[in-house]
Amino acid sequence: MNIEKRLILQIGFFFGWLLVFPVYGPLLIKLGDIKSANTSDLATYFLVAHAATFFIGGWLFPQLVSKKNNPLWSLISLSLCLLSSLTFFLIPSEYWSIPTVITGISAVLFIFQWGLRFSSYVPSDRRIHVMAKGMILANIFYGLSIA
Repeated sequence: MNIEKRLILQIGFFFGWLLVFPVYGPLLIKLGDIKSANTSDLATYFLVAHAATFFIGGWLFPQLVSKKNNPLWSLISLSLCLLSSLTFFLIPSEYWSIPTVITGISAVLFIFQWGLRFSSYVPSDRRIHVMAKGMILANIFYGLSIA
């Protein structure tokens, strides 16, 4: 599989998962119904933590990650996202803002690492196509979760 297809699958699956669960997706809403929880503020918690981490990470990331595109940061990010999302099932719903913020922060590491590979391996005339296909894939997952 060539690098473009791998990048499309990586970002498509990752953003699809973010849309389906932590970002006020249908699975989180259903879990909130089961646990009698108000999930309406969780998307805001996620997005504020996510945006703030992007802003701060723009300054810190070049010092934290080597130019070798070390996949360890992606694995750490994915692991933290998965673990923090699993805590929704384990903790009382009044504490759900904590894993939501952790997921928002940890998702940035994966996106930064993906962006490094994207800008390093995809020619500039193909970048819009790769990004668009990744977003289409993510929204297919989101649409399937709603259906």
